[in-house]
Amino acid sequence: MKFIQHRITSAEDSHYPAFREIFEMSFPFEEQREHDDFVRALADPLCVLRVYLHEGKVAALLCFWNFPAMRYVEYLALAPAMRGKGGGSSILPNFIAEATSPVILEIEPLTNEKNIRRWRFYEKLGFVQNDGIHEHPPYHVGFPRERLVVLNHGNTPLTPELRNAFVRNLETRAMRYSCGNL
Repeated sequence: MKFIQHRITSAEDSHYPAFREIFEMSFPFEEQREHDDFVRALADPLCVLRVYLHEGKVAALLCFWNFPAMRYVEYLALAPAMRGKGGGSSILPNFIAEATSPVILEIEPLTNEKNIRRWRFYEKLGFVQNDGIHEHPPYHVGFPRERLVVLNHGNTPLTPELRNAFVRNLETRAMRYSCGNL
């Protein structure tokens, strides 16, 4: 499947409404960065929001952070009409190939078939699970932290130092733009 990449740098971008529609359909509310927080995050040079166009329409989104020594994939989603057609298997390997540092992402614990299928998708692309408890900070005031599994691309899990650096960057940089934090 062929895609054209487009970087969104502000909510004024003509593709932002289509991004937001796919985003809101793809993630439960508790995992969504609110619109105003997204606008602030997009102003951060470490935050990159790409949409992938297929036949002129937004077909997928990828939001990631270029942290020092790692790339953190915060969101990856395909438009409902594009799911199951190999789009994710096209986008993510290209993203990994362009990375010059470890690629890290999080998934829900493997407690149901949907989450197990998601894990198998990432495993086929070369991701490994990291042991230990990881609690992602909330995106909304009054919500609890969410227990997630940390994955990284490669043959071995992250070193303790790199995992600690990931958590520190997540907590102090990416999540600076949630819950009204500054």
